[in-house]
Amino acid sequence: MHCAPRPDRLAAIAPPTTLPLHWRRAFTLAVGCLLLAGCTKVTDGTVTAARGLQLGPISGATLQKVLPTESELADVLGESIPADADEPLFEGKLSDMADGLATESDASPHDCVGVIAELQRSVYQDTKMSEFASARWRQPSGSGSDLTRVVTAVVAFPTTSESNDAFDAFAKQWQKCDGTFVKIPFESDYFGDDISNVKNEDGVVSAGYEVTRATNSIAWPNLRAIGVRANCLVEVEVTFYDGPAAPSEFKDSAIAVARSMMDRIAEVG
Repeated sequence: MHCAPRPDRLAAIAPPTTLPLHWRRAFTLAVGCLLLAGCTKVTDGTVTAARGLQLGPISGATLQKVLPTESELADVLGESIPADADEPLFEGKLSDMADGLATESDASPHDCVGVIAELQRSVYQDTKMSEFASARWRQPSGSGSDLTRVVTAVVAFPTTSESNDAFDAFAKQWQKCDGTFVKIPFESDYFGDDISNVKNEDGVVSAGYEVTRATNSIAWPNLRAIGVRANCLVEVEVTFYDGPAAPSEFKDSAIAVARSMMDRIAEVG
């Protein structure tokens, strides 16, 4: 994406007419290049939107274009994972978001539910979100892969300032939850989610959490990330089979998927 300098902005900083003509032309060209530099950046010969550039607002069917395809996801993860046939593309508004995770209302502390579960209505109900789209992938049983499941989602807001406000609030909450054990009652048992390694770097907040169940010794490591670009938040969750932590080759996978989706926002916006 690129943008041209507005004629009124060039006129406002036009060179003095007392300068020789060839000097005035050079001055105008230089100013135009500087204005363009504020709109784009060049990476490996490709012009892309500069961070912070006003994009969008993105909405409707365009949200689906932010979600990765199966091949794009494989490129980022370094491993193929098929679309989840039981949970295809899902989209809607706040009322369509999940209203509870097991007995989520009893989760303790409830303020940390947003770290361990994507697209929860209780997490977004106090924000200005307008709509969302989500896609999921899951390895078939017996695949032999350490990778189990991937969830990607993009949540749109009416304006960029409102998406930034939501992201800032979520970032602060996630950081407060670092090191927290979230207990979720389930029938006569309970699940426990141990949150760790919360980081906030360059528009992406990430965390890890390990799911355990009181009645067995199995643990499922998960990686989470949220990012903000234009009027959208992106959410990513990557889940692995039983183990003490995510495999080293996947340690930054949720962050990488989130950043690829943020790049897509810049492309489609």
